[in-house]
Amino acid sequence: MKKASRHIYIALTLLTGTLMAQEQKGIRFDKGSWSSILETARNQGKPVFVDIYTTWCIPCRKMSAEVFVLPEVSERFNTDFINAKIDAEKGEGIDIAKRYKVGAFPTYLFVNPDGTLVYRSVGYMPADRFISEAKLALKEASDPKPLAVWEDEYASRRSDTSFLWDYLQKRKRLGLDNADVTDQFASLIKRESLLGNGMLTKILQLDRINTDGYLLSFIEANKPAVLASLSPVLRTRLDEHLANLVSKDIERAINDQDDSLLRRITDFLMKSPSGEMPASWKAYDVRMRYYARIGDTAQLAGVFHEYANAVRMFDPAPLVKADSLALVKFEQGLGDGTITVKPENLASTRRSRGSTKKTSYAYRVRDAARGALFGLDRKDLLKEALGLIDWALKYSDNFSVHEVKAGLLYKSGEREAGIKWMDKTIATWNEMSRELNLDSEKIKVRLAETRQKMSEGKMVWSY
Repeated sequence: MKKASRHIYIALTLLTGTLMAQEQKGIRFDKGSWSSILETARNQGKPVFVDIYTTWCIPCRKMSAEVFVLPEVSERFNTDFINAKIDAEKGEGIDIAKRYKVGAFPTYLFVNPDGTLVYRSVGYMPADRFISEAKLALKEASDPKPLAVWEDEYASRRSDTSFLWDYLQKRKRLGLDNADVTDQFASLIKRESLLGNGMLTKILQLDRINTDGYLLSFIEANKPAVLASLSPVLRTRLDEHLANLVSKDIERAINDQDDSLLRRITDFLMKSPSGEMPASWKAYDVRMRYYARIGDTAQLAGVFHEYANAVRMFDPAPLVKADSLALVKFEQGLGDGTITVKPENLASTRRSRGSTKKTSYAYRVRDAARGALFGLDRKDLLKEALGLIDWALKYSDNFSVHEVKAGLLYKSGEREAGIKWMDKTIATWNEMSRELNLDSEKIKVRLAETRQKMSEGKMVWSY
């Protein structure tokens, strides 16, 4: 073999080895025909995950390069699915895309071995959400009427209020955004039906609302009648509940990069009753989330400064005093017998009664600092955020406050200190979960994974 040819051969061999190594690290995609992929799925008793892509689709490339290769992603998909990667514009991919009504890219199809579609999702998404989609799809694979069937029916039954209500319940069980369908349902039923039989209370428990939608407009235009129709508990906290729902609508603004919707959301929050802390703080929080997620660090830095200054100027002394008075009242109740608490719950209840308001304040300070952790890299801003989180720790020892401090230390370049503080975070959570008899596997796993990634130098924070 000539020298030049030998060099080319070696280079190709190395390239092939590199590509194979990369493929082994990521999701393993079956290279066979569609019929053979379904046969493999039948033989192994697994559903099929299908990435429908095009060569010109930039989000498709980003998913392949940034998400499919991650160990936590590949472990989930290689274990639970037979995986296929299909070009929608070539070969049998053209017919597959038509059969499953693919209209955007990338589209992710989750299909049972008989070819029945059970779940679909679309677009670039971070690893944690992508894994959540996979978990949801696994549940749907064993459902006699999976979400994909409901969605097919929805296309032809958009004015059927009975169907829409059942569809809303299905989506609620899966934790999916219900806002558009809720607006549709509310606009179709009669006013007396919407205000009668506790219907509006049930609708508001669906946990989603469009800030610019029919339902919120109806509520604001008919406030006295709405309040009269609600359950006693919801009636007393309607404004707070609506503010929380509107805050969640920021996800839609982020997905669409819709600045006008962001303004609608923040305007609504600014008009909401503020309670003991300024209404502007909730508006700051959603603005930080928005700019961090769309990658506008200049805007994020500006909002962070505003939020940090607002937090520093706020006097928490009245909250501390209110907690002290609440604790005194609690102790008096214990003494005169008007309050009874199980002995094993006494310590945690006493601490809770004496720290409710200052803990709420600490959470707001934590949220301001977390915005810097999740979206900023400038050392001066991270240092400023560390100052905020140390202030929050004066008012709450909650594990989530410690968690943000660990991240800020690590991201600021103090990696060993960050890891040690993460260990303290885990210890605080363990103590808290034992004392309060909590059993959140999700929190436990998140903290352990963060600690592991820190030790490997792989930690990335995002909303």
